[in-house]
Amino acid sequence: MPDVAPIPVQFTTAFEARDHFFTAEAVDVFTDLTTRVEWQLANDENNLPTMLKVTQGFDLSGIGVDYNDKKNQLMDEGKWVKTPFSMIALDHHLF
Repeated sequence: MPDVAPIPVQFTTAFEARDHFFTAEAVDVFTDLTTRVEWQLANDENNLPTMLKVTQGFDLSGIGVDYNDKKNQLMDEGKWVKTPFSMIALDHHLF
């Protein structure tokens, strides 16, 4: 039987997509350990809202180190993502 790609989930809001991909613990890290975070839905190659874009900001207080430490801890524990995804680096940021 040939491999069949799963049908992508179409989202209505960025927060719906965020909560689909990331655990509640990860969302807390984004919220608590960044100085600014913006979420936006993005369309896939079929022009469907199946992707999520995020831009994070950090000040010079060292919060970025705390963010990375907590993110790595949650990743090691398997508590960072709920639904696996691929990441694409883009030049255009949300802020």
